[in-house]
Amino acid sequence: MKPNSINDNKTFAQFAEAIMDTMSITTNCIKIGEIVSFDKADQTATVRILHRQNENYDLNLTEEVDYPLLGKVPVVILQGGCSRITFPISAGDQCLLLFSDYMIDNWWVSGDVSTSDFPRRHDLSDAIAIVGLNALPKAIQDYSDYLHLKYNEKSDIVIGENIDVNNDNIHLNGDTVVKETLEVKKDVTAKKDVNVEHTVTAKVLNATTAANGSFATADNKTVTVVNGIVVSIQ
Repeated sequence: MKPNSINDNKTFAQFAEAIMDTMSITTNCIKIGEIVSFDKADQTATVRILHRQNENYDLNLTEEVDYPLLGKVPVVILQGGCSRITFPISAGDQCLLLFSDYMIDNWWVSGDVSTSDFPRRHDLSDAIAIVGLNALPKAIQDYSDYLHLKYNEKSDIVIGENIDVNNDNIHLNGDTVVKETLEVKKDVTAKKDVNVEHTVTAKVLNATTAANGSFATADNKTVTVVNGIVVSIQ
C-alpha cells in the first residue's frame, strides 16, 4: 500500500478541523438569553437568545441569523424542602441558558427518572434558565455589602449590623416577642399579643387586644399597662 502523502495528511487534518468546527457551532452548551415572558403558574419562560447563529456552519462565512424563540424553558427557583425564594420575573430580565445532555420533556412532566424519546443532545428544546445575569448597562448601581432583599424603591429589607425593614406598611402576623428595646417611628396597630421585655418607644400605639408592658410617651414618661389597663404613669 502506498504511504499517505503530505498532501493527504494535510487534507485529512483540514477535514478533521472542519468537523470540529461544525460540532462546536452546532453544540449548545451555555448561552445568554433575555426573558420575553414568564408564566408563574408553571415557572417557565419564553426566552430570546442574545446571540446570532451562523446558519451555514462555516466559520469563514459571515451570514448570521437570529435563533428562534425558546418556549416553555424551566426557570431555576432557589428552594429546599418547603422553603423557597420567589421574585417577580419580567420581560427584559437577562438569564443564563444551560442545555441538557438529554431531552428534558419526560422529566419535566413527571419530575422523576425518565428516558429520552429522541436521541438529541444539547438541543435548543432542552434549555434551562437561571435568571439574574447582568450585562454592564444593567449592573446593580446600589449593590449592598449586606443581605439586601429589594422589591422596589420603597420596599426592601437589609440584614447587616441591624435589620432594616422599609415599607409603607409592615404586617406581622401572629404573636410578636421583642426581647430588647422597640423603637417605632410610625403608627403601630397590634391585633394580637405583643410582649416586650424591655422598653417600647412610640408616638402612637393602638391595640385591639389586651396589651402588657411599659411604654415611653413622647414627654419621656413611662406608662405601665397590664391586660390593657394603665396601672401607672411615671
